[in-house]
Amino acid sequence: MGLVKLKNNLLSISIDTLGAELQSIKTADKTEYLWQGNKEFWGRKSPVLFPIVGKLNEDKYTYQSKEFTMNQHGFARDNEFLITNQTNNTITLTLDSKKLSLDNYPFKFILNITYTLINNSVKVHYSVENIDSKPIYFSIGAHPGFNVPLANNESKEDYYIEFSPYKVRNFIPVTKDVLLDINQSKESIVEDIPLSTSLFKNGVLVYETPGKNTISLRSREQAKNISITYDNMPYLGIWSPYPKNSPFVCIEPWSGVADTKDFHGDISKKLGINKLEPSKLFDCSYAMTFN
Repeated sequence: MGLVKLKNNLLSISIDTLGAELQSIKTADKTEYLWQGNKEFWGRKSPVLFPIVGKLNEDKYTYQSKEFTMNQHGFARDNEFLITNQTNNTITLTLDSKKLSLDNYPFKFILNITYTLINNSVKVHYSVENIDSKPIYFSIGAHPGFNVPLANNESKEDYYIEFSPYKVRNFIPVTKDVLLDINQSKESIVEDIPLSTSLFKNGVLVYETPGKNTISLRSREQAKNISITYDNMPYLGIWSPYPKNSPFVCIEPWSGVADTKDFHGDISKKLGINKLEPSKLFDCSYAMTFN
């Protein structure tokens, strides 16, 4: 179907119905905050991760002793969504499993993604409905990339990521296969993380973020910043490609994570997986504020 747009006096956004993926976030001064995609670094902009977040061990899982395959981050990002509701400041896009093959995912669901403009913020709401006769298992997450730097006279090294509240958080390193090395997890107080290309030499940074969180992208040279707020997505990924000096960083709230390096098998036992009973709804959301 193509692009759809929402606009108020402070923000304008566009969304592609393919994958329900954000394509642009501009403030009134025409600053483009969203990474615009470049295959030299990363061709996507803000994919929706469903029904898995991250990578499965050998790209496989089992359910009731049957083996299935699925690529990293799942299939929602590559499927066409239908617009099921639209007003001046909100739009809902829907993916219905009845229109999909169940070869790689034997669960029936309806996924609704709602974007809402509220002043200088974009709220993103995920809703999963179980329309199956059995429990369904899934993860869901965001993967927005943000332009860094935002001004021509800056560099990536002028920016940092700020965590709030100030508290102890658990960091989970990943293997070269982008699986979680849970045995090497480390707890520490995380406040500010200076950005650099070398920060990502070991891959994506994964943190446990239970409870309410605000993760901000800030510059030491000017006032423009981005804050991501959420309170029901218990993991966070921070990523930029390495070793290229990529002009963007992804800040990714997740409800679910990749497989651990020693996990093989039953999706119902996967770390961070969500179980949803028949006829029930699962909801989570995050908000991005642009200053």
